[in-house]
Amino acid sequence: MKKYCFLTALTLINIFAFSQESATTKLSIHINNIQSIRINNQQQNVEISINTIEEFRNGKSSNKRDHLEIMSNSQYEVRVVANGHLIQGESKIEIDHIKLTPGYGTKGKSTNEINLFPINLSLENNKIISSTKGDVIRSFNIDYHLEGGNHLLNLEKGTYNTTITYTIIAL
Repeated sequence: MKKYCFLTALTLINIFAFSQESATTKLSIHINNIQSIRINNQQQNVEISINTIEEFRNGKSSNKRDHLEIMSNSQYEVRVVANGHLIQGESKIEIDHIKLTPGYGTKGKSTNEINLFPINLSLENNKIISSTKGDVIRSFNIDYHLEGGNHLLNLEKGTYNTTITYTIIAL
Protein backbone atom coordinates (compact mmCIF):
# COMPACT_ATOMS: atom_id res chain seq x y z
CA MET A 1 0.00 0.00 0.00
CA LYS A 2 2.91 2.30 0.84
CA LYS A 3 4.39 1.48 -2.52
CA TYR A 4 1.07 2.29 -4.25
CA CYS A 5 0.70 5.65 -2.43
CA PHE A 6 4.31 6.52 -3.23
CA LEU A 7 3.84 5.76 -6.97
CA THR A 8 0.56 7.71 -7.11
CA ALA A 9 2.16 10.72 -5.40
CA LEU A 10 5.16 10.55 -7.74
CA THR A 11 2.88 10.39 -10.80
CA LEU A 12 0.78 13.36 -9.64
CA ILE A 13 3.91 15.40 -8.99
CA ASN A 14 5.17 14.65 -12.51
CA ILE A 15 1.82 15.52 -14.08
CA PHE A 16 1.49 18.84 -12.27
CA ALA A 17 5.13 19.73 -12.55
CA PHE A 18 5.26 19.29 -16.34
CA SER A 19 1.75 20.21 -17.48
CA GLN A 20 1.25 23.24 -19.75
CA GLU A 21 -1.84 25.21 -20.45
CA SER A 22 -0.64 26.76 -23.76
CA ALA A 23 2.16 26.70 -26.30
CA THR A 24 3.30 29.22 -28.91
CA THR A 25 4.98 29.12 -32.28
CA LYS A 26 6.15 31.81 -34.67
CA LEU A 27 4.51 31.91 -38.11
CA SER A 28 6.27 33.89 -40.85
CA ILE A 29 5.03 34.52 -44.37
CA HIS A 30 7.38 36.07 -46.91
CA ILE A 31 5.80 37.60 -50.03
CA ASN A 32 7.85 38.32 -53.12
CA ASN A 33 6.83 40.42 -56.09
CA ILE A 34 5.44 38.15 -58.77
CA GLN A 35 4.62 39.41 -62.25
CA SER A 36 3.70 37.42 -65.31
CA ILE A 37 2.86 38.49 -68.84
CA ARG A 38 2.06 36.36 -71.84
CA ILE A 39 0.69 36.69 -75.35
CA ASN A 40 -2.43 34.73 -76.21
CA ASN A 41 -1.15 31.41 -77.66
CA GLN A 42 -3.41 31.74 -80.70
CA GLN A 43 -2.15 35.27 -81.45
CA GLN A 44 1.62 34.87 -81.54
CA ASN A 45 1.69 36.52 -84.99
CA VAL A 46 -0.15 39.73 -85.80
CA GLU A 47 -0.80 40.26 -89.51
CA ILE A 48 -2.18 43.28 -91.33
CA SER A 49 -2.67 42.99 -95.10
CA ILE A 50 -3.08 46.12 -97.23
CA ASN A 51 -5.21 45.17 -100.23
CA THR A 52 -7.38 48.13 -101.26
CA ILE A 53 -7.08 51.81 -102.14
CA GLU A 54 -8.99 52.69 -98.97
CA GLU A 55 -6.53 50.73 -96.84
CA PHE A 56 -3.57 52.53 -98.49
CA ARG A 57 -5.28 55.86 -97.72
CA ASN A 58 -6.74 55.21 -94.26
CA GLY A 59 -4.65 52.37 -92.91
CA LYS A 60 -5.91 49.14 -91.44
CA SER A 61 -6.27 47.58 -87.98
CA SER A 62 -5.97 44.16 -86.45
CA ASN A 63 -7.80 44.03 -83.13
CA LYS A 64 -6.54 41.18 -80.95
CA ARG A 65 -9.00 40.23 -78.19
CA ASP A 66 -7.46 39.07 -74.91
CA HIS A 67 -4.06 39.52 -76.53
CA LEU A 68 -2.12 40.08 -73.28
CA GLU A 69 -2.67 38.22 -70.03
CA ILE A 70 -1.26 39.78 -66.86
CA MET A 71 -0.72 38.57 -63.30
CA SER A 72 0.84 40.78 -60.67
CA ASN A 73 0.58 40.74 -56.88
CA SER A 74 1.37 44.47 -56.72
CA GLN A 75 0.94 47.63 -58.75
CA TYR A 76 2.50 47.30 -62.17
CA GLU A 77 3.28 48.85 -65.51
CA VAL A 78 3.37 47.24 -68.97
CA ARG A 79 5.84 48.64 -71.47
CA VAL A 80 6.23 47.89 -75.17
CA VAL A 81 9.12 48.27 -77.60
CA ALA A 82 9.84 47.26 -81.20
CA ASN A 83 13.24 45.72 -81.91
CA GLY A 84 13.43 47.52 -85.26
CA HIS A 85 11.47 48.99 -88.14
CA LEU A 86 9.31 46.76 -90.34
CA ILE A 87 11.75 45.34 -92.91
CA GLN A 88 11.30 43.58 -96.27
CA GLY A 89 14.51 43.22 -98.23
CA GLU A 90 15.93 46.74 -98.68
CA SER A 91 12.58 48.45 -97.94
CA LYS A 92 11.22 49.46 -94.56
CA ILE A 93 8.13 50.92 -92.94
CA GLU A 94 9.02 53.21 -90.03
CA ILE A 95 7.76 51.61 -86.82
CA ASP A 96 6.08 54.81 -85.60
CA HIS A 97 3.39 54.28 -88.28
CA ILE A 98 1.99 51.49 -86.07
CA LYS A 99 -0.36 52.66 -83.32
CA LEU A 100 -1.20 50.36 -80.41
CA THR A 101 -4.42 50.93 -78.52
CA PRO A 102 -5.02 48.82 -75.40
CA GLY A 103 -8.48 47.95 -74.09
CA TYR A 104 -9.98 45.78 -71.37
CA GLY A 105 -10.21 42.08 -72.21
CA THR A 106 -12.67 39.52 -70.89
CA LYS A 107 -10.64 38.54 -67.80
CA GLY A 108 -10.93 41.08 -64.99
CA LYS A 109 -13.20 44.11 -64.89
CA SER A 110 -12.59 47.68 -65.97
CA THR A 111 -11.51 49.77 -63.03
CA ASN A 112 -10.26 53.23 -62.14
CA GLU A 113 -7.00 51.71 -60.86
CA ILE A 114 -5.90 50.90 -64.43
CA ASN A 115 -4.73 53.47 -66.98
CA LEU A 116 -4.49 52.63 -70.68
CA PHE A 117 -2.18 54.61 -72.97
CA PRO A 118 -2.56 54.45 -76.78
CA ILE A 119 0.92 54.86 -78.26
CA ASN A 120 2.78 54.82 -81.54
CA LEU A 121 5.33 52.04 -81.50
CA SER A 122 8.94 53.07 -81.16
CA LEU A 123 12.41 51.66 -80.74
CA GLU A 124 12.28 52.75 -77.08
CA ASN A 125 10.16 51.38 -74.24
CA ASN A 126 6.80 53.11 -73.85
CA LYS A 127 4.23 52.69 -71.11
CA ILE A 128 1.00 51.22 -72.51
CA ILE A 129 -0.76 50.06 -69.29
CA SER A 130 -0.37 50.93 -65.61
CA SER A 131 -2.24 49.75 -62.53
CA THR A 132 -2.19 50.99 -58.95
CA LYS A 133 -3.32 47.55 -57.71
CA GLY A 134 -2.33 43.95 -58.37
CA ASP A 135 -4.40 41.51 -60.42
CA VAL A 136 -4.73 37.75 -60.04
CA ILE A 137 -5.50 37.53 -63.73
CA ARG A 138 -6.39 40.22 -66.25
CA SER A 139 -6.47 40.31 -70.02
CA PHE A 140 -6.12 43.23 -72.39
CA ASN A 141 -7.16 43.67 -75.99
CA ILE A 142 -4.61 45.34 -78.25
CA ASP A 143 -5.54 47.08 -81.49
CA TYR A 144 -2.64 47.24 -83.95
CA HIS A 145 -3.24 49.98 -86.52
CA LEU A 146 -1.03 50.68 -89.52
CA GLU A 147 -1.51 54.32 -90.55
CA GLY A 148 -2.36 54.85 -94.18
CA GLY A 149 -0.68 57.45 -96.36
CA ASN A 150 2.20 58.20 -98.68
CA HIS A 151 4.70 56.22 -96.61
CA LEU A 152 3.07 53.05 -98.02
CA LEU A 153 3.72 54.05 -101.65
CA ASN A 154 6.67 52.76 -103.67
CA LEU A 155 7.43 49.92 -101.26
CA GLU A 156 8.55 46.46 -102.31
CA LYS A 157 5.71 43.95 -102.48
CA GLY A 158 5.97 41.41 -99.67
CA THR A 159 5.75 40.93 -95.93
CA TYR A 160 7.43 43.43 -93.60
CA ASN A 161 8.42 42.08 -90.17
CA THR A 162 9.65 43.14 -86.78
CA THR A 163 9.44 41.80 -83.23
CA ILE A 164 7.50 43.57 -80.49
CA THR A 165 8.28 42.95 -76.83
CA TYR A 166 5.89 43.58 -73.92
CA THR A 167 7.40 43.77 -70.43
CA ILE A 168 5.71 43.94 -67.04
CA ILE A 169 7.46 45.59 -64.10
CA ALA A 170 6.48 46.07 -60.46
CA LEU A 171 6.07 49.67 -59.32
